[in-house]
Amino acid sequence: MFFGLLTFIYGKIFQRKGETNYPEALNKVTFGLKTEYWIYILGTLSTLIIWQMVQSHSIVQNALIVSGLISFIYILYYAITKLDKVARERLLALTILIVFTIVFWALFEQAYTSMNLFADRALDTRFLGVDWKPNQFLSLNALFIIFLAPVFAWIWVKLGKYNPNTAVKFALALIFVGLGFGVLVFGISVSEAGKVTAIWLVLTYLLHTMGELCLSPVGLSAVTKLSPAKIVGFMMGVWFLATASSEFIAGVLANIAAIDTNVGETLALDVAKPAYLKLFSYLFYTGVGIGVFLLIISPIIKKLMHGVDKELNK
Repeated sequence: MFFGLLTFIYGKIFQRKGETNYPEALNKVTFGLKTEYWIYILGTLSTLIIWQMVQSHSIVQNALIVSGLISFIYILYYAITKLDKVARERLLALTILIVFTIVFWALFEQAYTSMNLFADRALDTRFLGVDWKPNQFLSLNALFIIFLAPVFAWIWVKLGKYNPNTAVKFALALIFVGLGFGVLVFGISVSEAGKVTAIWLVLTYLLHTMGELCLSPVGLSAVTKLSPAKIVGFMMGVWFLATASSEFIAGVLANIAAIDTNVGETLALDVAKPAYLKLFSYLFYTGVGIGVFLLIISPIIKKLMHGVDKELNK
């Protein structure tokens, strides 16, 4: 990462296109220091503060609720008082999409909670003649991204004018992530008394990665294109606040399959499999159901975007 940073700085890859449009604001002196230096100082201090905060589950929960509520109120205030009809509706479309991303990432991030524990407790980890460690299955997401990203990029370009709009891609992402859990439900159901075959978890990661490739690449672009220029940074923060909220919700959802065990105790299959079957069934219906709902209302969201969607699909 260090050498990557050096390459970025000295290679001038973006030819200063990422520089601020308001250099005078960065050079403004407050309490004896430039604003730019205050950003560095307060950014570093906030990292230390947040590091302490995340040690407490309840603090994180309350912070997410309060900050989310404040952000939503501010978006409404700004949309009503500062924007014309077109800009207001674009901001509304973005806010709707952000809400749906919370659902997607809450399901997707089960990889690091319930799915990882499932691999440890109920999966036959032998795959392609190799005995995998349960947590090694997590690497499949990165592997599938490397292989599939060029494929998806080619597909979107090849579709041309039939390239799905952003809302449809978000809907497909939710459906894919839901179907991934449907695969696990099927795999558990056909495993009878033994452990679940690893191929079902591999297929789940494949479907989840396909969902990620439908949503993630266009998500950040949607934020910059749909946000009013003066609050692009704020809306980018809201996007990542939504992601943080989904991480928290992912942990809450994983508790549906929570099973008390003593240290070093191996969980019996007849206990583990029904617990995960219940959780994955719930996540399957949630993902597919909400995805279909978003697909139905996607024409409304597209209309609210007032042509920005064409730019996102170029």
